[in-house]
Amino acid sequence: MNKKKFLSKLKTELEAANYEDRENLINYYEELIDEKIENGEKEADIIKELGSIDKIMKDINIINYINKAKEKPTVSNGIKAFIITLSIFSLPLLLPLAIVGVALLIAISAVIFSVIIAFGALLFSGIILPFGLVWQMFYSGLPLASFVFGLGISFILIAISIELIKLCIKVTRELSKKFYDSLANFVRRRKGVMKSE
Repeated sequence: MNKKKFLSKLKTELEAANYEDRENLINYYEELIDEKIENGEKEADIIKELGSIDKIMKDINIINYINKAKEKPTVSNGIKAFIITLSIFSLPLLLPLAIVGVALLIAISAVIFSVIIAFGALLFSGIILPFGLVWQMFYSGLPLASFVFGLGISFILIAISIELIKLCIKVTRELSKKFYDSLANFVRRRKGVMKSE
């Protein structure tokens, strides 16, 4: 296959997949081939080294899913990127690792969710506390100083709860980004290993 056929076939596949950045990818592969030809390599050898169009499309899809997961870190996008990566790179060898990874993600998610619920309960208690204090002040004779002290404590509880909830959300986002970055790095390294083999 020559350069023109290769680029034409790649363009057709990218259009069929409705890939947004197809022009940049076509330009990338065209420049890559031209650069290697200038360095003295034969066109047919370069095309053979790049691999089949199907393999290139699989690699593009992996990177696309990982980029989507990084842009919009949801559990669904992360799991899709993770499953696609595993399905392409030695699934039988990595299956136990994937099971452990998914279990770990579920466990971490459950812990973070539990912590957020606990901080939500703390927030709720800070909101309810003034009502209890008013009740005690009027019906049980709670001194005004104790009421003001309790009111201050409830405001502190509310402020601390809100900050802790925001912190949990920030930590969750950072952990998600680190996971997706690690996955992307794994794919890049694995891709490099496969090329050198």
